[in-house]
Amino acid sequence: MADLIELLGLAPAIANAGFSDTSDFESLYDEIATSGKAPDLKAEIEAKVEAYFATLELPASPTLYDYLILSLRESDCIATFNWDPFLAQAFRRNRQIARVPKLLFLHGNVEVGLCPIDRVKGFRGDKCQKCGAPLQRSRLLYPVRQKNYNSDPFIEGEWKELENSLGRGYMLTIFGYSAPKTDGDG
Repeated sequence: MADLIELLGLAPAIANAGFSDTSDFESLYDEIATSGKAPDLKAEIEAKVEAYFATLELPASPTLYDYLILSLRESDCIATFNWDPFLAQAFRRNRQIARVPKLLFLHGNVEVGLCPIDRVKGFRGDKCQKCGAPLQRSRLLYPVRQKNYNSDPFIEGEWKELENSLGRGYMLTIFGYSAPKTDGDG
């Protein structure tokens, strides 16, 4: 996230829109999204973030993601904040080999699709198991200063499922979590 603006070539558009502090991507997006000053910039950021993360692919050889998926049971759950497709790709390629854990995408994911009418979750390119409609992409970016994940039915459902899983769980392991600055105490 530290160099996402540079990586996506967004600095000129951000500067042209009058935003200067690019040190924290999530805070900057929050300012752009909540100010309403630059709707075209907001749309450009969302499109470029989605396009970038959608191009990422796991190598053909086994990765840490594969080992994680295969080391857990069907009754286990992996909850992730990552937008990248790696966990979903590992899940998809290993679900034929073994029973895999449940995946929850607490901030959306480029590989995840959903049917908002039937509340069905799947993967990009899949169709709804109930109505047959193509699944829509999940939202990735949210204003962070006043988080309201309940405003998005998909994200709300993921958080509720996490709460249920934690209530039934015996053990919790956290890998590599780093909270954004906006999660700190005011």
